[in-house]
Amino acid sequence: SPLPSSYKIQPIISSDMPSSDNMAIPSRTVNVIDYKTGKERIRDFNEILDHFVKEDQKSASRGDRFSRVCGACGTEQPRRRVVSDKCGHAFCRECADGKNTCPDCEKPCSFIHLYEDDDHSRQCGVCLNEAPRYRSFFKDCGHLVCRVCAIRSAPESGQSTVSCPFCRVPSKSAVPLIEKI
Repeated sequence: SPLPSSYKIQPIISSDMPSSDNMAIPSRTVNVIDYKTGKERIRDFNEILDHFVKEDQKSASRGDRFSRVCGACGTEQPRRRVVSDKCGHAFCRECADGKNTCPDCEKPCSFIHLYEDDDHSRQCGVCLNEAPRYRSFFKDCGHLVCRVCAIRSAPESGQSTVSCPFCRVPSKSAVPLIEKI
């Protein structure tokens, strides 16, 4: 089934999962937490990766184009964008200056500068996917990667942070960036 639009992925330590003679514990399971509802679901790591790989392929075959419009003022091509660390909504820097709530959903948040190429390419700098359907940003530095690479970088069981592949800044997670086609 599809994942929620705004979620967090946490590793699960297999020994913490209930077990029985009839239940095989997957080698790598993750807890998917929906930010909007707070609901949690245990999912197989590879199932989540497969979902996003298929979404990338569908998006590429349709030739999807993504909007960079500021969600607050409507500027079509903001020079610099920032993103809410709580919900993943993006805005031009000017609309977020001095604010501590998201202009779109009004959740309390901090804003993080998004590091984007000057030509606003969607290419993932890790796997070189040219046009991923979904992207995520590292919460503590603002670098962008495709969702598949973000999931692959999720902390392993027992780890609390992951290092950004570009600047090596430790981050608790990569947060989904909300983008419109």
